[in-house]
Amino acid sequence: MFSASAPRLSFISVPSSSTWAIRLPEAIALDMLTKMGVRAFIKGDNLIIDGMSLAQRCLLGKLLKGGAYSSSHDHRMVMALKVASIGADGPIIIDDEECVEKSFPDFHDVFSVATGK
Repeated sequence: MFSASAPRLSFISVPSSSTWAIRLPEAIALDMLTKMGVRAFIKGDNLIIDGMSLAQRCLLGKLLKGGAYSSSHDHRMVMALKVASIGADGPIIIDDEECVEKSFPDFHDVFSVATGK
């Protein structure tokens, strides 16, 4: 599943040839990752992500880019963007955080306790 995986994969140190099958439209994933400063591209049915660990991102000064992002009213996108905010250089502002209520009503509370954000 794209939403939970794509931002998380941007924190994993993988060769650029690694592939990750996704189910949501590739264009949404690619746009979000590119905006965050992650090198990614589509090859066939796969989204190729050139990831690096959170530690590497911190050491190299290559944190994900904060800013305004759209959830496309998708609860999975909200959760993915919140995870991405852990390694961002500034706040990630999500347009419709409330849509997460349909699948995980306590998500924001749990995320806040787990991360201090």
